[in-house]
Amino acid sequence: SQIVSLTKSLRLKSGITKIVQHFADAIDYGQWDLTPQPENSGGKVIVLEGDKGLVKENFDKYILDLKNHGNANIDMLFCVPPSWVVETKDVNTKGQTVTTRHSRIAQMLTSWGYSVWDGVDRNTRHSFPKNIEQLRVVQYESCRGLEGWTVVNLAFDEFHDFKRNPKNMSKSDMDLSKRSNDGTLNYLVTDDEILKNHANKWAMIPLTRSIDTLIIHINSSESFIGNILKEIHELHPEEIEWISSN
Repeated sequence: SQIVSLTKSLRLKSGITKIVQHFADAIDYGQWDLTPQPENSGGKVIVLEGDKGLVKENFDKYILDLKNHGNANIDMLFCVPPSWVVETKDVNTKGQTVTTRHSRIAQMLTSWGYSVWDGVDRNTRHSFPKNIEQLRVVQYESCRGLEGWTVVNLAFDEFHDFKRNPKNMSKSDMDLSKRSNDGTLNYLVTDDEILKNHANKWAMIPLTRSIDTLIIHINSSESFIGNILKEIHELHPEEIEWISSN
């Protein structure tokens, strides 16, 4: 077998490709080295700092922009960390206790009058969205292979911190990460390096799901990821729209 690394981004528009490249450079993620495709011009990145940016007015605008480009609500994808998933227990008609899961963002969107396919629930994930007017929500761990014209990464800094926490990485995964491609152990790599690489790899997945618009929500610009995005914004203010709660 032979691994062939592509050098051009075929999904992301050039504006998003540039920001993702800046981000990969900032976190020292050497496995990412893509150049924008000239004919795939356009694309925009929006950073929402704090929960005050998560308001109906903003998302009405983003969804309208989505539709103005000939898309439907189903072409918008929301990604959430585990802390944004809420479990509720109810008793069905047979007297059985049933556990359902829903996301905070699905609750917000529903309260604003939108229809949502909330894929954080296991039962919901067994089927696909049945209406093109449904907005899609998944956990970050389920976004691999998905895409959207517009993608919203919620609490993105929190998700990176979650993936870098040793409590959230199994010992078997840790041991596997210490092995080279030929299966031999690399005794020089530290646990902290493994966790850093693990978190960075996961961060790159949701950053590369969008085609035209990438919306990154962070809890704070003082977080590890928040600081990186802020530095990129300061160096390339024309390439990122920054909306702060302050």
